[in-house]
Amino acid sequence: MSGRQKIVAIIPAWNEEDTIRGVVSGLYSLNIDKVIVVNNGSSDNTKQHAYEEGAEVLTENRRGYGRACLTGIEHIPEGFDWILFCDADGSDDLSDLEKFWPHLDENDLIIGNRRATKAGRKNLTPVQNFGNWLSGFLMKIGWGRGFHDLGPLRIIRKEALDALQMEDENFGWTVEMQAKALETNLRCQEIPVNYLDRQGGVSKISGSFTASFKAGTIILSTLGKLFLERKIIQTVILAFSILLLISGALALSLKGNPATVSGAAPFFVGASVMIAGYLFSHLRKGWTPTILLGIALLLRLILIPMAPGDDVWRYLWEGMIQNHGFNPYNLSPDSDTLSHLQTDWWSKINNKEATAIYPPLTQLIFRIACAFSSSVLLFKLIFILADLAICVLLLKAFGSASKLYLLNPLVIYCVAGGAHYEALFLLPLVAAWILWRKNDPAYFFTGLLLGASISFKLVAVLAAAFVGWQILTKERSIKKLCLFSLGIFLIPLLSYITFSALAGIPNQLYPAQFTAIARSASFIPWLSEEYLNHHPYDFIPNKVFAYPLGIILILITLFSKSFAGFQSRSFLALLAFSPMVHAWYFIWLLPFAIKRHTVVITLLTFTGFLYFMLPYRQALNGEWVLSTWERFALWAPYLILIVSFFKWLKALKVRP
Repeated sequence: MSGRQKIVAIIPAWNEEDTIRGVVSGLYSLNIDKVIVVNNGSSDNTKQHAYEEGAEVLTENRRGYGRACLTGIEHIPEGFDWILFCDADGSDDLSDLEKFWPHLDENDLIIGNRRATKAGRKNLTPVQNFGNWLSGFLMKIGWGRGFHDLGPLRIIRKEALDALQMEDENFGWTVEMQAKALETNLRCQEIPVNYLDRQGGVSKISGSFTASFKAGTIILSTLGKLFLERKIIQTVILAFSILLLISGALALSLKGNPATVSGAAPFFVGASVMIAGYLFSHLRKGWTPTILLGIALLLRLILIPMAPGDDVWRYLWEGMIQNHGFNPYNLSPDSDTLSHLQTDWWSKINNKEATAIYPPLTQLIFRIACAFSSSVLLFKLIFILADLAICVLLLKAFGSASKLYLLNPLVIYCVAGGAHYEALFLLPLVAAWILWRKNDPAYFFTGLLLGASISFKLVAVLAAAFVGWQILTKERSIKKLCLFSLGIFLIPLLSYITFSALAGIPNQLYPAQFTAIARSASFIPWLSEEYLNHHPYDFIPNKVFAYPLGIILILITLFSKSFAGFQSRSFLALLAFSPMVHAWYFIWLLPFAIKRHTVVITLLTFTGFLYFMLPYRQALNGEWVLSTWERFALWAPYLILIVSFFKWLKALKVRP
């Protein structure tokens, strides 16, 4: 070994007062330049004994073998060429290090192989022997090369270790180093070493079956994670997830239609394949914005030819009759006054007896679009453009985490396939959220964006109320509240005035009778009528559910701290109590789940596809109904969220 090569030893130690002196002095006797002992939460005299033997002692109270090693590495001074790791319990035969020195020049990593000597094998438990063999075998399968042992006695070039970017904070540390060494083509060598009986203290792994099992699980899971992170594997995952997403989208686009008996099976198969591709995509790390946006665009374009849902025919109808001088708020599609305007697609309009339910700004968009072309294609393109704008905003704000929204199958279908206008409502809402997240938000423009969202769908009023409450209680500025309020009311007022000037003053902005009785895929209203209602009449008026919902929304407004947290909770409460729920309502939740990585909300968008059993069953036998198991399966993830909500209330010390 060249004298110019300086070696620093790092020793993680936890309650090793009986052995640490011998290990430190043994290393110094071998001319190791510096010894760093990382005291990993010891309750004995380990720290004092190590210090008395001349070691630099660091304190790392966060438990974990890898955590202690990382702390030691962070405190290595400049000028050291090699880093030596060994155990503090005296089981490593330090005299074997003399075998390492002649091989330093031709290697980057040298590991002591305990299984290559009789004494080493003897002092390893059967579980340790098997686990070390299995780890080496799996590395050989995954990387083409392997090791025979995960021995703690090892030495590695400092520059090589820096390049590995070690992360594991527990017992996966050793296997992570070796797998990454193979991945980066480090020059590695195993040298047979003895392994002694523990000189003192209690083993952290081999002392019990439970500890051994836990350590083995950590090691194998770390190995599996590292395998999935291999470049070649990541490329395969990328290709396979894209293949599944595109295949599912093609199945949906070519033959999928839940509103027909023949198209239902391709619809559910295509949706399932897309969900599989979406789930598989989460095994891929490092999605670039370009790839994400490109795939998101491609999937939406593939679904353009798909048969749309029935809402779009109402969009077309209401836009068309406005251009003929009629007011959709005053005349329902089945009105005799409009019979001369009936088209070949008029029969596809849903709820023909009900007048318009969409706000004035939405109606103006329908009118403008129909002035150019009364075609589903134009409406789909408008919605897709709004949806892609949401994708861009989320990508800029959250990077690859926005995959949660960009590649979600329900979002892609509802916007590009089903032609539902949710993206028009979500775009200004998401933009307002991102603007609000800034340290000094523009209050007027935040209000303006929320006002635009309200003008597309009234549920955005909830967000406006939350932001207004935050300004009032935290900013305590009447000026800022006035600016925000001005922005809130400006677009709804202007859109109402503009609509009234063009089409006439509406008699009412929503069909009162329809909203009073309409039901679809509801949860709590259905539960109330199915299991709790003992009234002579089996129908509970929709307005009854507004009272508990109002109380819950007030609590959420008072106790939520962030826009995203509020939106998630308020939308969840709204969906739970709403008598009318459609699958596309579930996508409201997704943008605000990105930062919180709420898995259950993603699951809700998967089970949300069960909603489309409604149009299928209507086509099959004329009934708009879900079976009991379909209803519970649809809302199954929501039950977990309800439990989480009550835990949140408990954390706030609020009794529901």
